[in-house]
Amino acid sequence: MIRKLAVLIVAASLLFTLVSCNKNKEINCEIGNTYSTEWFEFTIESIESVEFYDWYTPEEGNILIDVLITVKGTFESRPVPLGTFDFYMDSETFADYLWPLDPFDSTMMPLEFNLPFGEEAAFHMIYEAPSGISDLTLIYKEIAEDGTEYKTFRFTVDIGG
Repeated sequence: MIRKLAVLIVAASLLFTLVSCNKNKEINCEIGNTYSTEWFEFTIESIESVEFYDWYTPEEGNILIDVLITVKGTFESRPVPLGTFDFYMDSETFADYLWPLDPFDSTMMPLEFNLPFGEEAAFHMIYEAPSGISDLTLIYKEIAEDGTEYKTFRFTVDIGG
C-alpha cells in the first residue's frame, strides 16, 4: 500500500513538473521561423534598421527599427484580439520597454484588431530606439485573459548598432 502511494505521489509530481515546464517557457526564436501560440501562429519575417518609414523620420539621436510580421489565426472558438500592445522590445541598456509607433498607414499593425481563424495578415511594426543600441530583444509574451502566462518568445535583434 505504501509503495503504491509513493508511486502515485511520484507520478503526480512528475505530471505537475511537466505541466509547470510548459508554462512560463522562454523560447529563443529565429527570424523566418514560424511559432505557434495558444491562439495564433506568427513569423517575424525581418527586423532591420531603416532611415525613415513612409514620411516618418526618427528624432535626432534615434533610429527606426522595422519589424515585418505575418500572423495567422489558429483559434477556432472566436477571433483573437491582437495589436501593437502584444509585441515590445527590451534592452539592458535602458529601463523602459520600446513599443511600436502608433500606426499611421495601412501597412502597419493596428493598435488593436481581431484575427479570425484561418485568416493571415502581414504588418510592419516600427520602433524608435536610441542610436548605437546593440542589445535589443523583440518579445511576445503569451498571456491568457485570466492572467496565466505561458510561453515567452524572444528574438535577438541584430541591427548593426
